[in-house]
Amino acid sequence: MKRQDPRGYYKVLRVPPNASAEAIKRAFRTLAVECHPDRNPHAGASAAFKTLSEAYGVLSDVRQRAKYDGRPFVPPASDAPDARHTRANHPGRRAADKVEPKDASASPSSREPIHCSCCDRATAQPRSASYWTVVSIVITWRRATRGVFCAACANKIGLRCTAISAAFGWWGPLGFFWTPISIYRNAVGGERQEDSDADLLWHNALAFLLQGKLTIAHALARQVAAAKSVHALDASDMLVELHRAGVPRDTPSLVDPWKMRRTNVAAQAALGLAGPVALAAFVLIGARPFEAFATPAYATSFSPIAPVVTATKAARNIIASRMTLKTDTTPSPPTCAKTPEDGALIDGRLDPGKPGHHMEINNGTDGLAIVKVRDSITDHVRFSFFVKRGGHATVGPLPDGSYRIQYAIGAALAEDCRSLLSVERASEFPETKTFHAQLRPTGLLTDTLGFTLFSVPDGNVSPQAIDARKFLSD
Repeated sequence: MKRQDPRGYYKVLRVPPNASAEAIKRAFRTLAVECHPDRNPHAGASAAFKTLSEAYGVLSDVRQRAKYDGRPFVPPASDAPDARHTRANHPGRRAADKVEPKDASASPSSREPIHCSCCDRATAQPRSASYWTVVSIVITWRRATRGVFCAACANKIGLRCTAISAAFGWWGPLGFFWTPISIYRNAVGGERQEDSDADLLWHNALAFLLQGKLTIAHALARQVAAAKSVHALDASDMLVELHRAGVPRDTPSLVDPWKMRRTNVAAQAALGLAGPVALAAFVLIGARPFEAFATPAYATSFSPIAPVVTATKAARNIIASRMTLKTDTTPSPPTCAKTPEDGALIDGRLDPGKPGHHMEINNGTDGLAIVKVRDSITDHVRFSFFVKRGGHATVGPLPDGSYRIQYAIGAALAEDCRSLLSVERASEFPETKTFHAQLRPTGLLTDTLGFTLFSVPDGNVSPQAIDARKFLSD
């Protein structure tokens, strides 16, 4: 039967009807870079990209392509059920045991950046890891916490598993063997597989490419190309296409959040030794009361009660007077000598010579405010600034991007004038704010957004309270 192209999908992808799946994939990646609305200023770019995605979604699926060509679907011999294609094991979602990424040929309409299994936020550089917990009560149990995590959640889960193992893992014969092994594995970042990590990075490279975030896609593709994985050649092809589309070859790499830190290893080691040290201290200190019965001083310690009571009252008076003096003479912590101006940067840097967006902040609270602007994808602090009580600040220019705004309120600044002496409360605006400049005939059109640091009656946005530790995290 002669093959046809009823909806013009082969024509849209510029491939013949007998093209292979690999040729269709390569054609789609090439045309996606050319037709994406963020790279193509023509008016019909958005509609062309939508049609291109629809054509690839049909022709990249073997069943849909067979139906489109008007021929029966004949599954290949190796088409067996695979846990990687089940919905329960979708990358970045919670899975009971094994977590693996979907196939790279998935429909672009369903592709999105991978989410962390713990915080359920999109993360650019996820990792599939397993952390072990050991519990012993004569009998020893071992349990693995598996998932796809961001670096921050992975550190928290590793510390939690180590703390449980350090407290309850030593109390059995096998616990002395498995507990140090589990703590060591957690300290070095858990059990990971390079192939799974490369699959996750490749998934995100395609996801960010379809979203038009070409610099992030370039950085992830470069990591995949350098790894020994089945996607290395595809990643190299993506880099070539991105260079043709205008992405510089010297685009900076993403900051590696998974780099092993000495503080994390030291914390894991300290928690691991807490159990043996506590046991040794209990044995040494617990034996001392029994030694008292064997000393001559124990027999002479039963003197008349009145002198003992008098001496005890006198000792209490002396201790109470010393505590009072110490409390009265304790100096108050030093505070900032000169309060900064509204909008003064505390962390980060902005380039005033470049065009960009602006942010207006009104502090309607009863305290001093420090505002943090975080990248919504990496959760890193791009910059932070100060606004005094009742103050108004205009900050900019901000580059294009998606941001989350957090702020903390306190009564005074610390001596360094860069942090609050104590955080009374912290809040976060629930929605991410996206800035995207538009080129118009009259010039570059930028945005200016205003925020008020308290709930406004009948307002369209209300800040939500968050833990102070979340605000203070880097």
